[in-house]
Amino acid sequence: MDKNKYVLLSSVSDDGYVDLNIWTRTEKQRWLFSLFIGTSALYASRTSMPLVIPAITKELNLSKTDSGTILSSFFWGYTLTQVFGGYLSDRIGGHKVIIAAAIGWSLVTFWMPIIITFLPKESMGVSFIVCVRILHGTFQGVHFPSMSSLTSQNLIESERASFFSILMSGSAFGTLVTGTLGSFVLDYFGWQAVFYTIGFLCIAWTLFLRYYVVAKDIRRESIGWIVNMVPWLFSIPSTFLGKWLSEYLIRVGYSVTTTRKIIEVICLGSQALALIAIGLVTEYQWALVCVSVAIAATGFHNCGITVNPQDLAPKHSGSVFGLMNTIGAVPGFLGVYLAGYILETTKSWVAVFQATAAINILGCIVFVIYGSAKPIV
Repeated sequence: MDKNKYVLLSSVSDDGYVDLNIWTRTEKQRWLFSLFIGTSALYASRTSMPLVIPAITKELNLSKTDSGTILSSFFWGYTLTQVFGGYLSDRIGGHKVIIAAAIGWSLVTFWMPIIITFLPKESMGVSFIVCVRILHGTFQGVHFPSMSSLTSQNLIESERASFFSILMSGSAFGTLVTGTLGSFVLDYFGWQAVFYTIGFLCIAWTLFLRYYVVAKDIRRESIGWIVNMVPWLFSIPSTFLGKWLSEYLIRVGYSVTTTRKIIEVICLGSQALALIAIGLVTEYQWALVCVSVAIAATGFHNCGITVNPQDLAPKHSGSVFGLMNTIGAVPGFLGVYLAGYILETTKSWVAVFQATAAINILGCIVFVIYGSAKPIV
């Protein structure tokens, strides 16, 4: 069983419980790419000051003590927000903290040349730069705890280590970006351009994260009502289509028994195919199509087995239908326990849908072989 298959809006964690927050494969790829780039941007922003501090020291005639204080002050703020960032992320969501913090450290990076250039070069100016660097570290201090919280809440346990290790490698990539792109910009355009370039890239990433990656998740959460409503809309016209097809087959010469069997083959067969297909798709739209087909097929059922008691016992159809419906209600509670057992055993919704499809196929075969519409009482 492919554990990377995720059905509709839910997945199963390693302990067998369904978790609606688990990312689908597509979402996981989108978040992996975005957070890797974000971690790279974070480190590019962090290492931009160490790259340009010699040029700033020379231009502003700073002492070694001043330049050392400016560099080390980043970590004063960085250490302060680690625990707080993790706590806040667990409470309100890691993505919210990541975005809010990214806005802060991206703007600080972009505005750093303005802050340095227009401040007086006396000790008061250096003190303000130190304060800004502390603020820079404060914003960046929440990134990794927030990212840890985000991934732990949206990935199954077996995937978290590999996923997070890839994200952490973004720190090396970001440092490499500063060493290559930053050095090139520094040599040809000056130290101010380094902050502007890296700051702009950081702001662009923040906007991408908020208005593309997170926005897609928000849309995913907001379309839950579609799953509950749209598929059932198709069952209404399919009922009329099944009625028309049933009457047409009888009118052109098919027996009532053959007609009922054809209708049930369409119903149970299309349901089985749709349920199997759900386990093969990874996009929400296609999963919705499969569910719609499965539920729409129930409309044909209304013109097949549902009216069969009237064929078998015209004078006792109420009693026969009651007996049939009683048996038909058993899956209403037995199926829930069976689905839970399958989920706990296989940790996959795919197996649940496949088991349901197998039951449909078995029922279809049994009805085709033994089904009848000839009156018996």
